[in-house]
Formats: sequence, C-alpha cells, structure tokens
Amino acid sequence: MHHTLMDGEYDHFGRRFAEVTVARATLTAQNAPAEIDRVLNALRRHRKPVHLNLPTDIVLARVPEPAAPLAAADAPTDPALLGAFRDAAARMLAGARTVTVLAGHEADRHGLRAQLAELLAAAPVRAAVYSTGKGLVDEGAPGWSSRTTTATPSSAPSTVPPRRKTTSPPGTTPRYRSRSAPATAASPGA
Repeated sequence: MHHTLMDGEYDHFGRRFAEVTVARATLTAQNAPAEIDRVLNALRRHRKPVHLNLPTDIVLARVPEPAAPLAAADAPTDPALLGAFRDAAARMLAGARTVTVLAGHEADRHGLRAQLAELLAAAPVRAAVYSTGKGLVDEGAPGWSSRTTTATPSSAPSTVPPRRKTTSPPGTTPRYRSRSAPATAASPGA
C-alpha cells in the first residue's frame, strides 16, 4: 500500500509530478536502464525537473545492463545552420534604429549568462528582463531599461544613449532618463 491512497493505484503521485516535470518514469526491473537514460537525457536537453519513481520492491532487483553508455549531451549546433541564422539576424537588425534584448531565466538555465553580458557590453542595445530573469542583467549598466518603450521613427536615436537615475521624491519609484533627454519632474502617480 506504499505510495497509494489505500486503493491499490500506484500512479497517484506520478501523475502529480507530471504537472511540474519534463519527463517521468516508474522503474521496473525490466525498464530501469532505458527509462533512466531517457529521463536523464530529457533533463539535460530541457534543463527542467524530472521524476523517477523507484518502488521499494525494485530497489534491490537485478536489472539488465544498458545496451550502451548514456549518450553524450546534445551535439553542438550545425555550423552552417548557425551561420545562416547569424546572417539572417544581421540583415534584420541592420536597418533597426534601436534594438532591445529581452532576456529571461532561459539564458541562465542554458549557461548563457556570460555570453549575454558580452553581447550587452559590445553592442549598442537596450536590455530588459522578464520577471523570471531578475538579476540576470546588471541594472546599473548603460542601456538598462526596466520596461519596454516604443520610440517613434522621428525620435528614435541611432545609438543607445547612456541612462542615468534622476532624483525622485522620497517614497516614490525612481525614474530614469537618458543623458541627452531633458529632466522632467515625475509625479508619484505616473
């Protein structure tokens, strides 16, 4: 009756984990090697939680040897495909008057924090993050924008001006402006 609701159904808890995992498996003596490899590969590929259910009667069971060692992590990106993407992105961005990089937790999850910082330091772009990416980008860096703004073609700058903090009355939210923009008083309700 372990891991049931006293009804003989052993998958209640497994179905609960299905809501928050990218892969799950209930191990048996017959499927353990293949299922463990499948679930671990999903973990590496998606970098999201997985769940392995190991029933107590299987813990000491002998299982068949895996057919092969666990495959290496996903192969690197095809260089030709990556080059085509870079060319297409360069063409698309070439005519842009301003560019904003919107980053989220996926950049951190996939180990791209350093590359994101290099991009933001090297290019004249603004940066913003989803709430899930809080702390991913230095909020004091030039180009930081905590919210998305839309510039009209006549007012859009050709490069991203540095941002600086303006003085705000005590108890209000700080307002930001570019060094080239005139200072304006921000009302607390704005």
